[in-house]
Amino acid sequence: MSSTLAQIAKLLKPLGGQPDQVVAIKVHPQAVSLVELRVVGDRIDVITLQSVGLPRMVDFNNIQRSQDMIADAIRSIKDEAKLTAVDASICIPGSITQVRIVSLPFMSPKELAKEARELEFWIENDPDLGKFDNPVIEYQVLISSENDDLTRVLLVYAEENLIQPWMDLVLASHLNPVYLDPEALALANLRYATLPIDEQRQNQVIVQINSTDCQCVAFEREKIHRVKLEISEFDLVLLEQAEEAGALEGEFWDEVAGRIANVIKQAMLYLQEEQDFQPFTMVYLVSEYARCRNIIPILDKHLDLAPVTLWNPLQTTSFTKEVTSYAETYENPSVLATVLGVGLQKLNVYDERLRTIMNVNMLPQYKSLRRNRQLGVLSATLTRSFAAMVLLLGIWTIGMVLPQFLESQRVSRDFENLKTEAESIKARLDGATNSLKEAGRSIDQMRLVRNPSGKTYLLETLPDLMPDGAELQSMNVTESTNITISGFAENDKVIFFFQNELAASGLIDSIVVNTEQAEELIAFTLNGTLAIVE
Repeated sequence: MSSTLAQIAKLLKPLGGQPDQVVAIKVHPQAVSLVELRVVGDRIDVITLQSVGLPRMVDFNNIQRSQDMIADAIRSIKDEAKLTAVDASICIPGSITQVRIVSLPFMSPKELAKEARELEFWIENDPDLGKFDNPVIEYQVLISSENDDLTRVLLVYAEENLIQPWMDLVLASHLNPVYLDPEALALANLRYATLPIDEQRQNQVIVQINSTDCQCVAFEREKIHRVKLEISEFDLVLLEQAEEAGALEGEFWDEVAGRIANVIKQAMLYLQEEQDFQPFTMVYLVSEYARCRNIIPILDKHLDLAPVTLWNPLQTTSFTKEVTSYAETYENPSVLATVLGVGLQKLNVYDERLRTIMNVNMLPQYKSLRRNRQLGVLSATLTRSFAAMVLLLGIWTIGMVLPQFLESQRVSRDFENLKTEAESIKARLDGATNSLKEAGRSIDQMRLVRNPSGKTYLLETLPDLMPDGAELQSMNVTESTNITISGFAENDKVIFFFQNELAASGLIDSIVVNTEQAEELIAFTLNGTLAIVE
């Protein structure tokens, strides 16, 4: 579910994306540094780089005593550098975190996640964890091979009461804590990120010598080990004094360097013999001492396992013009290795591919924070999409729909006017039609009165149709307009002529003639239908 949500947030980043950059914070024994950087391809660009001294030493095991002092220093750097970022990653000193590599039988991610919820599961694999009352436990799977029946896990844990003050410190600085990065992992990540690609699979070792914590960190692509260096407080005090010397020469300094080199040598041999690291080609020294370059020659002289060099991470990073001049003021550039490594880490809301290999966030609620940020991307996307839809709909309505609507309203009004006018014309036409019908009926009445009926017209016309040699005796018209005419004629030609005259007059249709000889004349009877009936 978390990966799916991350992919959705990544897909929606152009619409609802939120900044995922951080300000990296590193608290030194008597100073504090802030770095803001950006990773672009294979290049690391430092955008902001600032350090400020503190008026007194900081006790890392009781950081809350110095919280106000450190928070004031961070806020002053923020104001001076005009930082706009609100998220912060902070380095957790190695003295309060435990880093372990645990080898387990092959387990699927779901099985491991289920088992990881139980404290007893981790205690079985790392008994030292049982000494902690309320530990914060985080892990990262480095290798998972079903064929080899192996799951190698990077395990990091610390007491919650030691982690919480570092979160409170970031909040007191008016920043949001999003990543608590163990120092050993920050050093390994920066070293890995700045290596050429062909060297990233080679093992590396980093030695850190400070007045408060000394450690040896060795790592490869799929494993890391941290070994605490048990350098005596007396020798550490002597190293502080050695900073004032121009050159460390003589038997006394040889003995001091020999003891320190022996401690480092034992740690390296342990890593090679017990943890299966190949011999190291170079030892990279990181120190909080301002002039630790004095230490390098005598350590290199006594440490015969590998050459010793001061790690200068500034050589593998790019700077803005504002930062370049400031970076040159660091007499010991290795002091920035941790804070630059912390700057590589972020909440990674969009599930981007990072250049780091060890990603263990000691912030207890970082999963909920990451999920909430991803949901925020979805919410912002939906809000902006809705606003864009409303805006587009408004533009479309004003630009296209509204003119058409107003035009349709105008046409509708014209249509209504035309309809009203048509109805008025129709009413007038209906009135005229009715008047015309009344006039027609009046004309018909007048015609009935004026024109003779068919029978009358036949009686008036019949004498003109009678031919010579014929005599009409009778004419009978029934109610069904059947007519019978009878008479006498001299011969058949006269009767035939009379029949044709009646047919041509159009007064009688369907004429049928019957004749009968009567002495010298021919009696005839004409049956037909009266054609004119008015």
